[in-house]
Amino acid sequence: MKAGYIYCKPLSDLADEATPPAGRSSRVHALIQSLGLVGNESSCASTQCSRNTASSIVPDKAHREDLQRFHSAAFLTASLKAASGGSSIRDSDADSSSGTDEDDSDDNGSSSSRASSSFDRPRKRQRRRSSDRYGLTADPPSPDYILGIAGSSLTAALHLCVPSVASDTGTPDLREARESGKVTPYDVVFNWEGGRHHAMRDKAAGFCYVQDVGLAIDLLRRQGCVRVLETADEDGGTAINRFRYLPQTRSRRPRIMYLDLDIHFGDGVASACRHPYRYSNPATAQQLRGPKPSILTLSLHHYARGFFPANPEGGLTPIETPTPFNLSIPLNAGVSSPTYARLMSTCVGPIKDAFNPDYVVLLLGMDALHGDNLVDGAGNWSLDGEGGVAWVCDMVRSWNCRTLVLGGGGYNRLNTAKGWACATSVFLGNGFDPDGSVPEHEYWPEYGPDFSLTVAAGNIKDQNDEAHMKTIEEASEQWVERMTAIMR
Repeated sequence: MKAGYIYCKPLSDLADEATPPAGRSSRVHALIQSLGLVGNESSCASTQCSRNTASSIVPDKAHREDLQRFHSAAFLTASLKAASGGSSIRDSDADSSSGTDEDDSDDNGSSSSRASSSFDRPRKRQRRRSSDRYGLTADPPSPDYILGIAGSSLTAALHLCVPSVASDTGTPDLREARESGKVTPYDVVFNWEGGRHHAMRDKAAGFCYVQDVGLAIDLLRRQGCVRVLETADEDGGTAINRFRYLPQTRSRRPRIMYLDLDIHFGDGVASACRHPYRYSNPATAQQLRGPKPSILTLSLHHYARGFFPANPEGGLTPIETPTPFNLSIPLNAGVSSPTYARLMSTCVGPIKDAFNPDYVVLLLGMDALHGDNLVDGAGNWSLDGEGGVAWVCDMVRSWNCRTLVLGGGGYNRLNTAKGWACATSVFLGNGFDPDGSVPEHEYWPEYGPDFSLTVAAGNIKDQNDEAHMKTIEEASEQWVERMTAIMR
């Protein structure tokens, strides 16, 4: 499996300041690099290498127009201006934005408005209400961070889109990029800076100022291309492969499965990737003849009154839902590895099989681990054991889909570094040693006194009882039945 690893020191430095907790990004990359999991092309291909490694990829910064594929012009103008302290990072972009609201324009004010405090005070309140509307009440990160996070996930997706020499699929532009050596194709790409899954089209939320996940999925949908082998029978239909009929190939849009394992509901991605068509139950003949959904979103998360985000769609997706490709599985407090093992086997696996994806986008938040500093008690996940992070990653790896692995939440920075190091090692085929020790590196003293690489479960009761699990599994069976009929 050929793997790429997104890393850029300037972006990591920005993330240390902008992505809570402070300093998380540098500790994640330092631990992964100290374990020898990242190298250059020559070291990855070397037969002397004792373990599989990922090739380092320096991401490109996104442009405003890239973000406008999802975000509104008004939101981008407000967020990028706020992030830069009141002036747009590209004045021409801001001035040409047709979506800018009145209360966001003329930020400097006229000389007459500055002369009178009676005009100043209402204008300030008006701008403050505008910031509230866009979710920018907290100090936003710099424009370089916002565009850098988007660019990191777009770069990662681009390296998955590029066809390999063996398959030679993809658009002519991507084939040319591969042949010229500008973009290298990978089977899996890690972007631990990515995963801003709460950002909405017009609003920042939950420390997320750009919807990089939705933008990456959109790039996979547009640029990815899958070749399907068919054989035509005498009546023009599709037949089982027979030697007397020459096989033909056709291209189709790829199918992308988004799996969110953050402890919080991935509401922003669900909103960004909702299929425009609605289905009755059972689907009508006309609905079945229509375009097939190319994106499936599935989020497993804690859901309770007062728990962020307060979105009713975070509850269990109804069996009769008109959008059976946007699925939500709510979990009670204390979700542990045995619960994840059961759900991955009885729900996630069958859903994947029914959808049959070409790409998987895995958001692997580490805030479900025991000991998380923000939501401790909501999750009681561990790294090892059946259903642990290593087990789940190995299961996703076994699906043999091109995979984009993103970060997300994780508010104990050392545990998050351990979790993502574990995931990187497993996806590379190196496995995970729960008895291993943290190698000496810049942040090594912080892992004392035991310097263990693992994160164990705590003494928290898993409140996902048999009745709750049965309810989820029964709903999942109905989703799978509906999806199978639609995708047939």
